[in-house]
Amino acid sequence: MSRCYDVTGIILKSLPLGEADRLLTILSPERGLMRVVAPGARQGKSPLRGRCEIFATNQFHLSQGRSLARILHIDSLQSPPHLSQDVGKLAAGQYLVEVVLRLGSENQAQTDLYNLLQEHLQRLARLHPEQSLHAYLAQALFHLLALEGFAPQVHHCCVSQKPITPDFIDSHWRIGFSAEQGGLIELPVPGRVAKINALTLMLLQHLAEPTLPDPQQILPPTLARAFRDKYWIDLEHLLRDYAQHHLDHRFKAAALLDTLVDLAF
Repeated sequence: MSRCYDVTGIILKSLPLGEADRLLTILSPERGLMRVVAPGARQGKSPLRGRCEIFATNQFHLSQGRSLARILHIDSLQSPPHLSQDVGKLAAGQYLVEVVLRLGSENQAQTDLYNLLQEHLQRLARLHPEQSLHAYLAQALFHLLALEGFAPQVHHCCVSQKPITPDFIDSHWRIGFSAEQGGLIELPVPGRVAKINALTLMLLQHLAEPTLPDPQQILPPTLARAFRDKYWIDLEHLLRDYAQHHLDHRFKAAALLDTLVDLAF
């Protein structure tokens, strides 16, 4: 006899299954990552057809089968953020989903991860055109990594544990950043190490804050006046390389973001 139960979940992936079904991957605060079958969801008259959109939050009424649960009914709780209306926001949302799919676990509560993903998807949806997409994405990535214990060390050298503060007086000052070592590392050091300046380090050290740091508030006036979105792009790339190394996965949606940046510049 099948067992019926309810879960709340946000849809992360939706793939065709068989002739008429869909296979959904959802993130549930109660059960973590789950794969469930939406029977008949690809049929024109199916009541499930319009409720299997990526990023939508639903109450799923499920019947547990031998391997996968099947959806009996869906109650919509929150419409998906309107990310599909902007190709950059859509790519960023898919990027965050890829990260969550690597960080999440099955068959265990994932309330904090669920809430954090919801928060950052809503931030993306509210983002104004003049605001930096890469800035919000960099902070979202840092928050997700920090939640699951993967965040880079950004206040101390990974080797010596010496506190590191940005030097804005010496224009040639640089500090190393190593994905392999886990964050900041004093130079010189052998191996593949990125070199970041004081401005990038200051941004990096403020990403753990609840809200996005304002460069005009945290940087010296001369640097603040010359600040450009390119600094956020470089920082997102730095964190992306770090995350891809530690999660052993290359984020496919990031390639679309890079294409959009190339077109913009």
